[in-house]
Parts: sequence; structure tokens; C-alpha cells
Amino acid sequence: MVLRPLFLIVLFTCSICYVSAQVDTTVVVEELLIQASPLRQQTVGSQKQQWRSEELESLPTTMPELLQSEAGIYIKGYGLGSLATSSVRGGSAGHTLVLWNGLPLQSPLLGLLDLSLLPVQSFEQIGLEKGGQSALWGSGAIGGVLSLNNQQKQDGFSGTLQLGVGSFGSLEQGASIGFSVGRFYMQSKINHETADNDFTYSVGNGMMQRQQSNAHIAKLNIHQDVYYKLNKHNHLALHYWYQKADREIPPTTVQTMSRAQQEDKANRMLIDWKRLTQKSRFNFKLGSVVEELNYADPSINLSSPSRFHNYFAEVSHEFELHPQGQLSVGVTHNYTEATATGYQEDINENKTALFSSYQWSNSILKLQGSVRQEIVDGQTVPFIPAVGFSIQMTDKWQWRGKLSRNYRLPTLNDRFWRPGGNPSLQAESGWSQELALHYMGLHQSNGWDASLTGFSRRIDDWILWALLDGESFFSANNISKVWSRGLEARLSYKKTVSKVSIAIQGGYDFIQSTNETPVEQPKLEKGEQLIYTPKHQGFFSTSLHWRSYTIRYSHQSVGRVSGINEDIDAYHVDNIRLQTNRLLSKNNPLRVLGDVYVSIQNLWNTNYRVIERRAMPGRYFTAGLKLKLNTR
Repeated sequence: MVLRPLFLIVLFTCSICYVSAQVDTTVVVEELLIQASPLRQQTVGSQKQQWRSEELESLPTTMPELLQSEAGIYIKGYGLGSLATSSVRGGSAGHTLVLWNGLPLQSPLLGLLDLSLLPVQSFEQIGLEKGGQSALWGSGAIGGVLSLNNQQKQDGFSGTLQLGVGSFGSLEQGASIGFSVGRFYMQSKINHETADNDFTYSVGNGMMQRQQSNAHIAKLNIHQDVYYKLNKHNHLALHYWYQKADREIPPTTVQTMSRAQQEDKANRMLIDWKRLTQKSRFNFKLGSVVEELNYADPSINLSSPSRFHNYFAEVSHEFELHPQGQLSVGVTHNYTEATATGYQEDINENKTALFSSYQWSNSILKLQGSVRQEIVDGQTVPFIPAVGFSIQMTDKWQWRGKLSRNYRLPTLNDRFWRPGGNPSLQAESGWSQELALHYMGLHQSNGWDASLTGFSRRIDDWILWALLDGESFFSANNISKVWSRGLEARLSYKKTVSKVSIAIQGGYDFIQSTNETPVEQPKLEKGEQLIYTPKHQGFFSTSLHWRSYTIRYSHQSVGRVSGINEDIDAYHVDNIRLQTNRLLSKNNPLRVLGDVYVSIQNLWNTNYRVIERRAMPGRYFTAGLKLKLNTR
């Protein structure tokens, strides 16, 4: 019974493929194939950012730093190498969906993903799309979607060797190799990093410095990507990602010691088959995610292991209805098995969803409508529609906007943890709207690009763990309504004069995310800003490139926020990076390039906190060397 939904999807896939093969016998051999991104990656009306591998080489190497410095995302970080989650447009940590080549990575137990475990250099393309995307991607895509994609590089041979060192005993080593043989292309990557994180910090004004202890980390990532072109129309890809992290949990600023530690281990695999023709794209994905988390604290004799296995299958078919319109339809299925010390028994969950999207466009107007219906263990969740538009008023000015319904399913811990789990929880759901005015003045990498976006989102049945009357323990309940609204301003400028290029970008966010239902414990007043949600935040960066040299300066500003026990003061953090790349050898057919960088983090040695009672380092340094070999 467990495998029946997967079997039906596979059978459905094979049937469509058989019919498609019959149709193609009449197709002209010289046809052009659809190579553009799928409709779900070309959504209309949302604010989007994208970074490719060439850009990522000169940007921060950790995901939290990248999202903070390049997108202005608020990151709730517990310190160097420790847990880091995002809050997009006033949402919770579980409101940003993370996809790896289209495969959801969120833990079904916790409903979130630790961003500190994601190595930027492991991906060829990273995308961030803000706003509600539940109609296309499902549960959790309330604040936005972070996409991590691996892509085939050009034919030939390529390889890299990387070494980085830094303050507090940090050491990073990495290597990759890629090569093609006929229709076959393979790429392997390995990255390993360790750090003691034994920096000193100030406990408070007038108090002595303390050295952080029990903070060692070790992380290993191995990626294997295989691409095979079966024929002109059919492309097959196999992606595998092994990840392991061993981390010690340092004491808070009010603790004298800690012996806690955590081990994270993940095996992720995805088979991706695409069939491309002149007017259609057929895609079948089959994936598996196995993750283990082992938290232990010998000082209190605590051991809390958990494990889940998620099976994933998706079939989608996109085709051109007419020259101005495209339609995409699909079905996706997730089957999850989970076990944890807090569950009375092993948990199984089945989720099946049907989705569709239609996009119409001409030279001035672009429209997109999307719908989704999901069934969880035989019960339907709210029907999810979305409508987006963009209007090109002139060659430089554009209006865009979106209206969508969104939802987040309760996690397995919310439903089944003992004590406190609530099997009768409803999904968080609500409507979001956004409207933006966009100025596009860039011409051949010169000029201005600016936008101003206003958004509003109301979420009902917000799940909180609270202490209700008559209970002696916290429990999960649908007891809150949250209204998030605000403005986002973005500005960038690029200019090239002779051999000198300058790039400037920045942004400011004003966000009010307030609780509309009073809660006794934890204490939340009506109209009060949610904890760890800044009203004001901004970012700025500028880079200057001359010949083979680049200097980049970045600044991040976060306003005062409320914590659980105390407020966290506003802070400003600045970083600077110097980088040079040289062609070391160009003997045909092999070319060797070398990149050297030096960076200073927290340039002005700011004493700050992101999470209350969690220490952050002062000024620290990193430096690295990267050798790149290729035959292109």
C-alpha cells in the first residue's frame, strides 16, 4: 500500500512517454527544442534574484552570509557554524521553502532547514524568490523559495583545488573535477571545513572577556552529478549529495560550560529525466532524502536521536497552447517515514498534490494563473490559487504584482511529539498581496536598476507552542493570527569606464509583522511585533574591479528586535574582501587560473548579538587560494 502512489505515478509517466514517442515519429528532425526554464521558475509578479557560479566565486561562501549581504534577508544565527534560519517578510523559519534541483529539503519533523549547512560553492545556480509560492511549490512557500541547482557545464575537462584558512582555527579544503565523453558528462565535488570557533567575547559592559568553549565544528559535503543525453529529445541527470556535520553546542553567555553536541547526516538522491520537443517539456523526478539528527548532552544524560526517510516523485508536462500561451500541469507525491524519541511510535505520512499553471504574454502584458490541490493522509488542505501580472509601461518602467493564497502544514513534531503534540492541528493558511514599481535602466551592464515593493500577508491558524490554562507543559495549537506588511526598496548601479568597473547595490526593508490574537504564555499582546522580526533592516555593497583585481565592501544594518527574555540592540556589521585572479598557464589544451582572496569580517569589531545570550565574534580574517583548470 505504501508504494502504490509511487507506482501509479511511474506508470502514468511511462504511458505519457509512450504516447509522446508515437507523436514524435512525424516531427521534423531540424526542430528547435524548448530550453528555457520551466514555468514554475519563471513566475510572474514576484521579486526574484539569481546568482550563477561565476558571480558566486567572488561572494560569501556560506548561505547565511550570501542571503544577508546580497538579498537583505534577516538571518537568525546562533554564531559561527551554528544553526541559522531565515525570516522573509516577517515569516517564521518554516515559511521559506528550500529546493535542491526541485526536491524539497525541509525536515518534516521540524519544518525547516539549517542554512548554515548549505555550502554556496556546491551549486552552479542559486535563486531566491520572495512572496507566496504555495500554488506552485506547496507547503512552506509562504515567505519565499530558495532554489539550489546543479547544472551541466560546457563540454571538456574542468577541475578546481581550493584551500582557505582563517581566524579561530578555521580550515576549508575543496576539490572538484568534471569531464565529458560523448553524450556523457560527470562532475564530482568534495568540500571539508573545520573550525574551533574559540573567539573571545564580552559578556556585558564592564565585565571581563570570555573565550567561547565547546564550539568545534566539522562539515563534509560530497556531490556527484551525472548527465547523459539519450538522444536529441531525452536528457537524464542523476544527482547525489552526502552531507555530514559534527558540531559542539557552546554555552550561552549566562552559562559557564556546555557539553552538548549535535550530529547531522544526510543522503539525498534525485533522478531527473527531461523530454524536450519544439513545443513541449516533459519532466519526471524521482528522489529520496534520508536524514539523521543526533543531539546529546552528557551533562544531563540526554540523548535525542531522530530520523526520517522521504520518498519523492513528480511528473510535469509543459506545452505551448498557442504562440502567446503556455500551460503546465503536474502531480507530485511525498511519502515520509519518521522516528524520534518523542514519538510513541514510528510515523508515516502521505502527501499528493495536483498543480497547474498557465502563462500568457504579449509585448506589454504578462499574466500567470496557478492552482494547487493537496491531499494529506486522505484529507484535503485548502485549495490554493495564485495570480500574477507584469505591465511594461515603457521600455524602462514596469508594474508587477501578485495575489496568492498560501499555507504551511503542521510538522510531525507539532502533531505527534509527546507531550505537547496535537494531531488535530489545522494548516496555517492565508492570503498575500504584493505590488511593485520597477525601473530598468541597465544597458550593456551600465546604468540603474531600482524597485519599490509593497506587500501584505495575513496568516490564520498560526501554530504556536504555548502553555494553556490547566496544562503543565507547552503544547502546539492554532492560536494566533499574524499580519505581516511592509515596504522593500532596492537600488543597483553599474558603470564601466575604460578598464575600471564599479557596481553598487543596496536595499532597505520596513516590516511590521504583528500578532493579532493575544497569547498568555509566551506573552504576546495584540498588535505586538513578533519576536526576532526587525522592523528596520538594510544592506549595502560596492565593488571595484580593475584588470584582475577586485575589492568589495559590504554593510548590513539590523534594527532592534524583541527576544524571548530580553531585547536585542540594533547593530551594524561591515565586511571587506580583496581578490585577484591570474592566468597562470595557457598551454593548449589546458588553461590554469589562480584566485587569491583575503577578507575581513566585522571590520569595525562591533560587539553585537543576533540571538539573545549567544555570542558573536569580533573582527576576524579569512584567506584562500583557488586553482581552476579547464580545456575550454
